[in-house]
Amino acid sequence: MTTGNVGRVALRSMTFPDVAPVTALVLAGGWADFGLVFAFAVQSPASLAMVAEVAGAPVGVGIGTRNGTTGWLGPIYTTPAMRGQGVGRMLTNAVADGLEAAGCESLLLAATELGKPVYGRLGFVAEGRYHVFQGQASALQNDGPAVRLAQASDMDAIRAMDRWASGEDRTHLLDAFGPPYWVVDDASSGRVKGFALATPWGAGAVIAADPVDGLALLHHTATIADDGSIMAVLPGENARGRSDLVRLGFREVRSLPRMQRGRAVDWQPATIWRLFSFGKG
Repeated sequence: MTTGNVGRVALRSMTFPDVAPVTALVLAGGWADFGLVFAFAVQSPASLAMVAEVAGAPVGVGIGTRNGTTGWLGPIYTTPAMRGQGVGRMLTNAVADGLEAAGCESLLLAATELGKPVYGRLGFVAEGRYHVFQGQASALQNDGPAVRLAQASDMDAIRAMDRWASGEDRTHLLDAFGPPYWVVDDASSGRVKGFALATPWGAGAVIAADPVDGLALLHHTATIADDGSIMAVLPGENARGRSDLVRLGFREVRSLPRMQRGRAVDWQPATIWRLFSFGKG
């Protein structure tokens, strides 16, 4: 999809040759390395990726993801020199319009403090917060439930649990990043009680209704840094999980508002322990 241009800024669809220069642009602005996220977006039929340009040079990027009738925006980035000139608003509108045109009735995003006022003016309302925790992976090692690799017979239960927990149809993400999946099940019935999987960029969904299961799955699928630390991302409504992480020595390093526009999503935030990413849910 290609939009027109406003003033000297033009918006167009991102292509694979854009991935390296746009990744470098974002890195130069002090953000994380989104190279794998951008590469996935330009190849996924459920993604929308836009580049903002001035005289053929990129000055911003916007990504959207369709999870059934729910769309996620992010990341949305503009260079410091172009901020305050409406580029972020243009990118947000283009991605949001594209998601709604594709059938999304609910739009979600995790906002930075810089972006929150922009999204507010576009009709997004804060409905809670995501809390990012960092701590030592070794602190999660315990005598809790056994975590095993999922079997083909588990897949229907995994998809159903993810749909119930997120309120979204994330089948395309589950299929793109797995297998392998890791699951915790009921010892007597074999019913799947929680699952986890990783993505190429290191994060990945972790869903569990029982906090003990959530901690076990977090440890099993964590990307461990050189200093032995791992990250977890929990909605504010998962109060038990946040409390347990603090008890285990984790500290909150970041908090982001979850903002929504359109139809409310019927989800179960207390079951969420980690996301695919802040732009995919």
